[in-house]
Amino acid sequence: MHAEACPDDSCTMANSFLQVDLPAQSDEIRDYGSGREPDLEATFLPSVDCVRVIALEGSSMRHPMEDQLKEFGLWNRTFWQTEKQDPDGSVAGCWRAHVKAWAASSNCSNLLVLEEDAFFDVSTESYSRFPGPGPTYAEMFLQSAAAYDLLLLGWVPGYRMPSVERLPGSSCVFRLSGDWKQTHAYIISKQARQRLSNLNLEFNGLDIDTYLSSLSNSMTHLAVKPSFAFQSVHNSSIVHHIRQGKLRSPATSKAAQDVVFDTQGFMNDCL
Repeated sequence: MHAEACPDDSCTMANSFLQVDLPAQSDEIRDYGSGREPDLEATFLPSVDCVRVIALEGSSMRHPMEDQLKEFGLWNRTFWQTEKQDPDGSVAGCWRAHVKAWAASSNCSNLLVLEEDAFFDVSTESYSRFPGPGPTYAEMFLQSAAAYDLLLLGWVPGYRMPSVERLPGSSCVFRLSGDWKQTHAYIISKQARQRLSNLNLEFNGLDIDTYLSSLSNSMTHLAVKPSFAFQSVHNSSIVHHIRQGKLRSPATSKAAQDVVFDTQGFMNDCL
């Protein structure tokens, strides 16, 4: 998460102890237009054994996120991490929330971290088969048991053009190096969490994604093509996004990625 991916009210926390609870079951499951039944654990990222959602206390995004977790069969693997407003601001709050999420999930092999306004775009309207190529390629990579640190399910390039290279033995997972942004949806390995365990809650002044992308020479950062996780813009964050000039949709995020893939000869791969 960085300034763009963490509006003032979407992922912040106080310097208090971590508040973690299992989400209560809801009687209502909202229709996301897919026409599919909930509980798809066998088909949607079954190698992800833990999901942690970072959410602001009192957020209006909880119910939409709960509905989606149920729809895609992730509900029974999910822990809800509730955060308070951070007195040092949203960027510091995002840093602390992600660091705490890693530390609180020590027993998980493949941990999916979601910010509360993330959503999956794997509808049958977009792809000819469920769950779509992105989740399928991600799952195939995880089943290969290849070493990795971060597997980004959505991202955009930063101010400087990052580089991508095809990962040997994995046709649609690419190594991502350099300046990338967005930590709204990523899978982090146990190895990476152990490597980052020396981090503490003392904010170092960097956005969490700026810090992580700076480690791309010493850590294995991967991205699946095509991306399938994006961020919504909701009423509580739209003023922040307009002020920053960073309103994005799945189409514009994919277009930004396409510039990187096209420049490096992978534009027509893994469509």
